[in-house]
Amino acid sequence: MAQRIQALPTTGTPTPPARRLIAAGYVRRTPQALDDARPSHAFRFLTEIAHTLSDRRIADQPLTATRWQTATSAAHARTITGLYPHTANNAIATAITTAHSVYDPDVTCGEYALRLRAAARSL
Repeated sequence: MAQRIQALPTTGTPTPPARRLIAAGYVRRTPQALDDARPSHAFRFLTEIAHTLSDRRIADQPLTATRWQTATSAAHARTITGLYPHTANNAIATAITTAHSVYDPDVTCGEYALRLRAAARSL
């Protein structure tokens, strides 16, 4: 005993097909919308480095290799650890290239942190 399913009568203007898909749970996502949803790993990595360098205890001191290494390893532990190796390597390479482009040997840690944050916005 087969029953036929009939469509309910609609009133007013018909619903466009895209709205029906969204109502049914099929949401179309474009790659651009997904990219805008969250910051890149390189952005997060650079902002964590900047956060460590802008600590009030060292912000007015010159940027040294030791401070850079400490900030980078802390940022790596917070943002990069746990990612797939290819994703992690790409994020690190992008971040280091961006950080190198704004480097000046005569800056303090705090000033370099500001430069890093400004450069990270372009990622």
